[in-house]
Amino acid sequence: MFVGRISEEKGLRTLIKAWQTINYPLRIVGDGPLINETKDLAPNNIQFVGKLVAHEVRLEMQKATFLIMPSVWYETFGLTIVEAFSCSLPVIASNLGAMAEIVEDSITGLHFNPSDAIDLVKKVQWA
Repeated sequence: MFVGRISEEKGLRTLIKAWQTINYPLRIVGDGPLINETKDLAPNNIQFVGKLVAHEVRLEMQKATFLIMPSVWYETFGLTIVEAFSCSLPVIASNLGAMAEIVEDSITGLHFNPSDAIDLVKKVQWA
């Protein structure tokens, strides 16, 4: 699952490219300026949920296998990551900035190289 703003810096293009080769359902929660482009590029195994209120996001997290944070820029403290951890949800995150500091690789989640769809596929397949 992905939760966040659907915008350039969030790395949705990398996520969509990775999902072209992954046969696993993905739920995208959020809205933003790239929503239409993202929907147009997405394969059939991606479902767009739209923007949800906090308790609905938590319910989505409780049903998920993992959360993906594919950001391509330096995020500040990742509240979404902490929310995922509160649901015992591991996080697959770009090895960049605060995401790399909050997610302990192979302990609370996995790191992948930013903008690297092939590396993201490998981590998703492992998870």
